Amino acid sequence: MYIRCAAVALGRDTYIRALHHPECMPHEHSFEPLLELASEAYERRMKKEFDYETGCDYETFSNIDAWK
Repeated sequence: MYIRCAAVALGRDTYIRALHHPECMPHEHSFEPLLELASEAYERRMKKEFDYETGCDYETFSNIDAWK
């Protein structure tokens, strides 16, 4: 997921290229802070902790079958 965040953070061209050509995914980058934006915005707006567990492992390359 961190690499997917990097594809978004690196801009539209990088994202579109990776979307259409997965081999172009920017493996040398990651951008974990993008995952924290929604919960931080929620906490600022609602003045309470954002408490949610996805139930999914979003660590980079954790879905081995999908990366084959």
